[in-house]
Amino acid sequence: MVRFGVDEFFNRINFNPEPSARIGRWKPKDTLEKAALKLEGSGRVFCQGCTELHTRDALWNTFKEVLRERYKHVHTDHYHYASLQMARQGRNESLQEFAGRCKALAQRITSV
Repeated sequence: MVRFGVDEFFNRINFNPEPSARIGRWKPKDTLEKAALKLEGSGRVFCQGCTELHTRDALWNTFKEVLRERYKHVHTDHYHYASLQMARQGRNESLQEFAGRCKALAQRITSV
């Protein structure tokens, strides 16, 4: 997922889930699971740890929404880690504001 954006991932997977699901008479959950098998690297780790995708009502649309939300920023995890590591409190920034900014940076890394 880090090498390219989430929409490109959906274009690159070797099957178009909607017609394949209809033709193969897949159960609604099958589409999500087959697409998840195509994930690599941080995308796979994210998917394995995402509780939203492991509920009974999680379907293909849920999978697409969750991945788009997680990977709406195309930066790598290393980029976000470096941003957090180099964060400095601004001259007119309160401690609470700085802590909030650091927390937001950390969530980009750990939103697994």
